[in-house]
Amino acid sequence: MNKKKPEVSIIVNCHNGERFLKDAIKSILFQSFKNWEVIFWDNKSDDKSKKIFQTFKDSRLRYFYAKIKTPLYKARNLAIQKARGKFIAFLDTDDIWIKNKLQTQINYFHDKNVGLVYSNFWLLKDNTKKIKLFKKFITNKNSVNKSMLVDYEIGILTVMIRKKTLLLMNKIFEEKFSHIGDMDLMWRITKICKFKSIQKPLAYYRIHENNLSNINRDKEIAELKVWVNENKKKLSVDELNATYSKVANKIFLSSKLQSRYFMCFNIVFNSKYFNLDIKNLIILITPNLILKKLVWF
Repeated sequence: MNKKKPEVSIIVNCHNGERFLKDAIKSILFQSFKNWEVIFWDNKSDDKSKKIFQTFKDSRLRYFYAKIKTPLYKARNLAIQKARGKFIAFLDTDDIWIKNKLQTQINYFHDKNVGLVYSNFWLLKDNTKKIKLFKKFITNKNSVNKSMLVDYEIGILTVMIRKKTLLLMNKIFEEKFSHIGDMDLMWRITKICKFKSIQKPLAYYRIHENNLSNINRDKEIAELKVWVNENKKKLSVDELNATYSKVANKIFLSSKLQSRYFMCFNIVFNSKYFNLDIKNLIILITPNLILKKLVWF
């Protein structure tokens, strides 16, 4: 093992990630910034993930096999415990970084008030290989509280954060969540440090059948409802309304895509938090067969 203490610890959580794993690891190895380690947390994979990972011979790649399979956010918390770097970054096995991702971000931490840096990213649609920019413009503010609740835009694959900032949390990732743990953590971190956003996309988020499933959409909505109920007293009126609006919009979209038209129209006509803007009007009138081909998530 490389005895030099790494500057950046890269958390790679894996459960049966053999399909895209090589691309993810190569994108780390090709980084222009070299002072890093990988914490590869194998969450009881039963495919070829371990064998693929071990084909890469580099002392900076550290392999850990979980004693028991845990939910994602529990696995991330366990992996973070193994990190030795001053900064933490995250890359899932189906995503990719561009080669100057780490170097670009590390430069922003010369400002000691900056605790977290994130960037724009590309959406890569796996079945077509088409790419699309996630956002034309991401929020450029020190505090992103309200914008985060209206339209969450921080891709975990682009985040770099001071480890000491993470350790200020009573808990890092909330382990009861399966889908909104990233948002919950980022919202809590906005309360204690300065964020910096980079407009340039520094990563590729791969869209495939698993992260587009209706089951995942409905679970995310259920978790958002739990989250807002638990945090009502911590949110301003604007933040609370923004969160209710976000939930209403997600229920509307999910209902339309699943042809649950009664629920869809109930949101349109009865929810005071739903806004029938041009985007939602297009969703409402577009046939589902076409909508499913057009919508990027």
